[in-house]
Amino acid sequence: MAMKLKCRCGHLLDLSDADAGRTVRCTACGRAYRVSRDARGKLSAWALKSPKKVPQPAAGTDTRGGPTPPTAGAAESRSWWYYLGTSWAYPLRGSAKWTLLLWLFLSVFVAPFVMFIPLIGLLVPFVMLGLLTLYEFSLIRQSSYDAEAVPSLPQWDDFYESALRPLGQLVAVMIGSGLPFFVLAAPGLFLRMPPWWAQVTTAGLVLACFLLPINVLAVATADHVGAVNPKFTFPAIWKVPLAYVVCSAFCALCWRGGSWTSEMLSTALGGGFVGAFVGLGAWLYLVTVAARALGTLHYAHSDRIGWMK
Repeated sequence: MAMKLKCRCGHLLDLSDADAGRTVRCTACGRAYRVSRDARGKLSAWALKSPKKVPQPAAGTDTRGGPTPPTAGAAESRSWWYYLGTSWAYPLRGSAKWTLLLWLFLSVFVAPFVMFIPLIGLLVPFVMLGLLTLYEFSLIRQSSYDAEAVPSLPQWDDFYESALRPLGQLVAVMIGSGLPFFVLAAPGLFLRMPPWWAQVTTAGLVLACFLLPINVLAVATADHVGAVNPKFTFPAIWKVPLAYVVCSAFCALCWRGGSWTSEMLSTALGGGFVGAFVGLGAWLYLVTVAARALGTLHYAHSDRIGWMK
């Protein structure tokens, strides 16, 4: 399945199935693009860190991808702890900063008015959540293959692929992560359980929160809801326990801290459009930081949790 990729310099690149899993460079400006293929065989590409000059290939090498395709994390000596520290600046790089501003504009100045339109207004929150999920999953996928990748916008395909399908993936992640809690809480709805059962239910909720980041990472990198499978996620956690515990706590702080910071800033600024704009901006920023941390966790430990392709 071939596709045409338009470089940021305007040059068109022809990609084929043979380019999947490789890094392709623009023959005009030298910008590098990582090419991958999802579970349905569809090609996608995103820009990596731009070189300072156009590379000159040596004799006998591939002029499109270099001597050998880079393997995520294989040639990088920096640890995940280094990338965790750089996550705070990631949302301000590349197109990410403009995407944040675009989301703020749509969420604060457009969505509140469109939601009053009959029927269409009911779909707006779900569509925007699907688009935001697509963007965050794209950032995770970019960082999981190359920690130096500059954030780039996901390509718009159609309404289903760009909005509904990511929303369905998000629902699958929530259900798969919350399954332990649902199983433990269900008996309390139909049976008279002893008082200590409430502690068991709480343990199930803690386990669900603990599994949420690994399921988000799995679905984002595999681009398939089948990745929400304990057969794969639990061994991955077992192989990098300390890093995952720290990453899980870091993501929880970003996700919950984003909501808390948004409410605090909105209240401090007296509500209204200004408060909503600043508060939502803080939430989007922290969610993007968490996406970066998840992606680089896979990148730094791809030799051990490389089941997510």
